[in-house]
Amino acid sequence: LFVMNFAGDIDDFTLPLMAWLWHNQPCLLLNPDKNRDIKFTTLINNDDTADILFEMPLRERVKVSLDEDGIPRAEHLPEPRPRIPSADGDWSTVFDDATWEAA
Repeated sequence: LFVMNFAGDIDDFTLPLMAWLWHNQPCLLLNPDKNRDIKFTTLINNDDTADILFEMPLRERVKVSLDEDGIPRAEHLPEPRPRIPSADGDWSTVFDDATWEAA
């Protein structure tokens, strides 16, 4: 993912990206070996902008079947949700809009 002349706060870019990864490629965030595959490079253009490059191995599950006319059709399948007890832990608090108030 390459963004040229980005002038915003880096959080404005990375938080939506992390939320997308949580919902579409959760193994990249949950598996320590796989999250090392997320690469980040930046080039500062000037005091206001930077070029940003995120590299990550993405996969998509696609089921291909033949319709009644024998034409191949692709169905894009959702990613399986993690089967770990902590799946509703800290990451879901960040990305599933769980808010709270301090006492």
